[in-house]
Amino acid sequence: MIRKEISKENNYDILDKDYDIDKYDLDGGLSNKEMIELKGKIEEEIKFSLNEMKVKYKCDMESKMIDEEGFPRGDIDIYEVILIRKKVNYLQNDLRKLMGKIEAGLVQYFSSIKEIDEDVNHEDGKDGAPFLKVIEVLTGSPGSKSGLIKEDKIIRIDQEFDFNTFDKTKVGFKQLNEYLQGKEGKKVELIVLREKSESESDKDKLSRITLELVPSYEWEGQGLLGCRLVAL
Repeated sequence: MIRKEISKENNYDILDKDYDIDKYDLDGGLSNKEMIELKGKIEEEIKFSLNEMKVKYKCDMESKMIDEEGFPRGDIDIYEVILIRKKVNYLQNDLRKLMGKIEAGLVQYFSSIKEIDEDVNHEDGKDGAPFLKVIEVLTGSPGSKSGLIKEDKIIRIDQEFDFNTFDKTKVGFKQLNEYLQGKEGKKVELIVLREKSESESDKDKLSRITLELVPSYEWEGQGLLGCRLVAL
């Protein structure tokens, strides 16, 4: 049991601490969750002991053990009260140690989460997050000749446009069009994500593909690319 029977005379061993924090390997033996659960048990034990002292002995941690004349009080069991107080002191010290470990563990946990987020954002900016989707590719167009197909998701266009730099409003599409006009007849590198076919047994559902696009008006249709794009 967690609680000790403090009603038995001379049977409250102050050295027998329920929660001696030093005996736990808090640097690796207990998870944050387990330490928080242990914290709750210690707090419960402290509450129980304080309530026992209040109800049974009509005193608290600050009550005097001597009367106004300097003699031990005769209305309480001083020995038992002293033992309970020592017990509470032990538990409070253990609780302070544990709280320090929990705080350090939470700081470490949230720091690791931040590092993961930063890594993900870095990868997204580098070549990961698609910002345009191909919804139509006309036959014989520069887009079709480059290998673009419907449902391709564009990760990057050269080094100029990616998830972090592309304005997904009309302004962004205007800037993109002006850029491609300046690249007419020249190679433009596209990096796209494409869903794999059912025959491909790789665990990842998307393939990362690099294509070479040559924007041009010299084809039977209209536009530099001959495909329609939407922002993601």
